[in-house]
Amino acid sequence: MFGMAIASTFPNGFVLLSIGVCVRPSARVATLILVCGIAADGFGAVAYLRSAAGEPFEFAEHAGNDATGMNAVFGAGGWLDLRYETVDPASLFSPATTFIFMEGSDTSFGSFVGFIATNMTAMQDWVCAGGRLFMNAAAYTGGTTNLGFGTTLLMNSPLYYGSIGYGANSAHPIFNGPQTPVGTYFQVDYTSIGRVSAPGESVIVYNEHFWESLVEMDYGAGHVMFGSLTLPLFFDPDWATPQPNSSNLVCNILHYMSGVSSAFRITGIHLEGDDVRVSWVLGRGRTNVLQVAAGSPGGSYSTNAFVDIFTVSNAVGTVTNYLDVGGATSSPARYYRVRLVP
Repeated sequence: MFGMAIASTFPNGFVLLSIGVCVRPSARVATLILVCGIAADGFGAVAYLRSAAGEPFEFAEHAGNDATGMNAVFGAGGWLDLRYETVDPASLFSPATTFIFMEGSDTSFGSFVGFIATNMTAMQDWVCAGGRLFMNAAAYTGGTTNLGFGTTLLMNSPLYYGSIGYGANSAHPIFNGPQTPVGTYFQVDYTSIGRVSAPGESVIVYNEHFWESLVEMDYGAGHVMFGSLTLPLFFDPDWATPQPNSSNLVCNILHYMSGVSSAFRITGIHLEGDDVRVSWVLGRGRTNVLQVAAGSPGGSYSTNAFVDIFTVSNAVGTVTNYLDVGGATSSPARYYRVRLVP
């Protein structure tokens, strides 16, 4: 999988992502060259991080599909699926990354804790510089865990284990969309495992014992949310009620924390064999046009050479993507941009 890049926004209404696809036909290998200031192996807009030990709570057995919410919010191929054991922290905590979802529940907990301890300074500095981070961990381990940012995850009391989650403020954005219905009452066995305690926190969800299970806080120029929720189980109608409220809640958390619902931008570019998939956040209520142009051997392109290959009229959704069939076979280079048309 190749790196993902956030494009720059230009005054003329374009969001532009430039890539070169260099092909060795005999080996069927293509190398992406991103030329808008982000290295080809750098990380892009959004990343999901868990342990290589597997998805928490064996969600594939229970829910069958994407129980992280990432596909629903960012589109298939529009986010990076990373592992604590192999991720490069320097690339992850770089300006090219705008939102990270760190899942530490169940089988991911040990790797989650170790990664935080090793990379706490880089993680805190990244948020302080403007990054947005969602850290969630529900694990039957007991004890306390330092999550950084002055925040502690406590799992040393039965009262911190909750079967019910209550929304503390019905006006909070995660209870109001973009996915609806949501509501402010959720029941899972368990909904949360642990209590999160942060300095200056704003409580979002608490359990039936009135202990915090989802909180948020500003940190420097960034924002961080901490949870002890059993999020994968929220997608399973056999475990979580009501539905689709519970699964909508998880998606809305990701929308809210990433800012995806308001920022028109390209979020991902990935090779799929000989094809190229481009993902972007829609300019809502407008016509979105994906355009392509051939590049020269020297890496240049003409702004007058772009042609339309995909159009979304009067967009009402949040994200979309397009698979450019054969795009990775174009030599020496191929460039993409998205244009908003009134």
